[in-house]
Amino acid sequence: MVPVIPDPGASLTGRGAWLHPTRECCDLAVRRRAFARALRVQAPMETAALTAYVIDLTQHRTNASEHDNARPTDRPKGTESGFDADEHPMSTQQ
Repeated sequence: MVPVIPDPGASLTGRGAWLHPTRECCDLAVRRRAFARALRVQAPMETAALTAYVIDLTQHRTNASEHDNARPTDRPKGTESGFDADEHPMSTQQ
């Protein structure tokens, strides 16, 4: 079996395959055997490490999101990001 190894930094050598970091996308790719096609490999793929990584990442995001919603925001009140002094997003002033 050929292992599918998570590479979030895209620093490993060789052929790679992109995957949305969600449990649904990972399950669908495993079910459809998309990794073997994307990586151009005929051998069966071992996806346990990748699945565990995606599950851990998803749980971490969920916990962080719940934590962020529990506390007040630290953003200053006033203008929103991307607006210039004349309140037009990305305007060129002449």
